[in-house]
Amino acid sequence: AEYMGRSIDLSFHRSIVSMWRALGLGCASELRCDVTLMSGQSFTWKRIGNDQWTGVIGQHVVQLKETEDDVIYRSFPDSELTSMLRDYFQLDTSLTDLYTSWSSACPKLKQVGMVLPGVRIIRQDPVECLFSFICSSNNNISRITLMLDRLRQNFGQKISCVDDVQYYAFPTTKALAEIKEQQLRDLGFGYRARYIVESARFLQTQGEEWLRELRGKPREEVQGALLQFTGVGRKVADCVALFSLGQTDCIPVDTHVWQIACRDYDKKLSSAKSLTPAVYQHVGDLFRRLFGSHAGWAHSLLFAGELPVFREKLAKVAASMKSAKSKSIQAAAIISSDTGTVKIKIKEEESSDNMKIHTSTALSRPSSKRKRPSDVVSRKFLKVDAVVKTEAMLLDTTSPSATTALSIAERCKLSMRVRRPTRKETR
Repeated sequence: AEYMGRSIDLSFHRSIVSMWRALGLGCASELRCDVTLMSGQSFTWKRIGNDQWTGVIGQHVVQLKETEDDVIYRSFPDSELTSMLRDYFQLDTSLTDLYTSWSSACPKLKQVGMVLPGVRIIRQDPVECLFSFICSSNNNISRITLMLDRLRQNFGQKISCVDDVQYYAFPTTKALAEIKEQQLRDLGFGYRARYIVESARFLQTQGEEWLRELRGKPREEVQGALLQFTGVGRKVADCVALFSLGQTDCIPVDTHVWQIACRDYDKKLSSAKSLTPAVYQHVGDLFRRLFGSHAGWAHSLLFAGELPVFREKLAKVAASMKSAKSKSIQAAAIISSDTGTVKIKIKEEESSDNMKIHTSTALSRPSSKRKRPSDVVSRKFLKVDAVVKTEAMLLDTTSPSATTALSIAERCKLSMRVRRPTRKETR
């Protein structure tokens, strides 16, 4: 706009009247912004406060906010972007169904999914995704984000100023191809400067449509095409394929994913000395066999669980569940004496919100011969009978198992006292 012959930027004023609109999730667990946007698949989003994120998609600055059962958005300049954003977050794919399927195949993923609901794969612009992951080589999320911010600010087009922050579109392929390598080195890109310039020139020759038309092609063909770019190896190619080209079963394998596979799925992999092409393929095939057509989505959920920002949350929940589980199991016992034996059989079931312990009781005939503790069947951790001579091993006398044991013991007139189990008994 102009006022008295001078140009005025009104983008900040437009932000005041931008309208909040709903994505229409139907269920909050279909998309959670914190784990989806901060999990290392996109580097454009910034968290503002506790529940709001701002990023750039194409020529729009977009703000997202979580509500109790949905995600709402507004854009600058103000536009109706619901259809575009539903495609961006691939909301036509039911995440609830995928989580259910994955959880039945993998207890580890079930635990991660309980703590990190709503992790879904973004469908990014292939050009931006390609250069973003070229910058990711031997790098961390915060530094990648900084480098891409500098790329936008120096070579991208201004879009809008929102809350006193100027936002820029991602540079065009033409703009990237015209950059001098030294310019990027001066901005801190290091050896990646050459990768960006040469890849931009190659893409300019092939055309952006050639890259976008890789969507829907076979996985091997897509990876082969992407490997033609300077600075793109198997992992970067699979990242670009998964996060922008619709290859839902691509598994980007780095040392972290390799460690997950060694620890949780195939311990024999730990004997490999390096991440060779054969090991890379084997890890990817493990995930594809276990999680099916959307194995890349499952992989990203497990990867998010390993990130420092979410690892502490997972560890706290796991410790809490383990503690509750241990106490519930140790509260049950089999009480025996010379006059009779009370058996409390432990059956454990796992539910999505808690550990449930079910008990059943039975009285045996009086024992004619006193048994020594060493003759008694030893107690194991799950789904077995445990025998404790004379004493009841009860840590929590208010638990259902403990109450049942005490009641039966009283009826049988057994002498009991509450004590903490020894280390040997709890093995």
